[in-house]
Amino acid sequence: FWYFVEFGHLHYTLKKGVIAFLFEKSDEFLENIRFLIKNGVSDLTLPYSVGRLLNENPDALVYALTEIGKDVKKLIHAVIEEGGADGIFFSTKNILAEGVSKEQFRTYVTPIEHDMLQEANKLSEYNILHICGFERFKNDLTAYADYPVKAINWPVVVDGVSLQEGKKLFGGKAVIGGFDNDASGTLYSGTEEEIKAETERILKAVGDTTGIILGADCTVPGDISPDHVRWVREAAADFAAKVAEGIKYIRH
Repeated sequence: FWYFVEFGHLHYTLKKGVIAFLFEKSDEFLENIRFLIKNGVSDLTLPYSVGRLLNENPDALVYALTEIGKDVKKLIHAVIEEGGADGIFFSTKNILAEGVSKEQFRTYVTPIEHDMLQEANKLSEYNILHICGFERFKNDLTAYADYPVKAINWPVVVDGVSLQEGKKLFGGKAVIGGFDNDASGTLYSGTEEEIKAETERILKAVGDTTGIILGADCTVPGDISPDHVRWVREAAADFAAKVAEGIKYIRH
């Protein structure tokens, strides 16, 4: 099993000790952050955004994220070494929509995320990167092309980047996805016939299914019927059997 680690979402949750440090590093945010802490809020949501802080005082943000990263690495050791997890499911999200360039993201955020993933790789080779498209947020997937993980999951439907395209982008690594996770998507609301047909369509579109793991863009609704997942598994098994039979026929 994998342990879910959420670090890189659009609004990082900063510990109060880190926010206190930001008092000294970003005077313009002083009154706003004091207000947030006074009211028991530790999440820098808009307009107190990470993107704004990165543009105005990147050193302060890097310090904050590095401190959080130290705690995340301790957690990684705990869940793999003590908890017995096979690896971590590392959730991230770029912040280009907030006016932060890809270059800034790669300069200030990527090294911190790489450091955490490298720590996880010391303990397990089975770590997964999840590039989150929560609330239909689009990411620049090229920012993650060199992330040191075993497999990558991204919002195929939201980003419009197919599993086949993503596999090329990520250097042939295993990729996860294909289905929309939204309540209006086929996986959640479809009939058995529709779900099995969509499974076959996804696999046919990929071509070479080596390193392809069927999944959803993100978390599916909690009340999804287990039958829907079973139908995907059954359709995938049927597809594999047809492919194997076809290969057998060609060889003969």
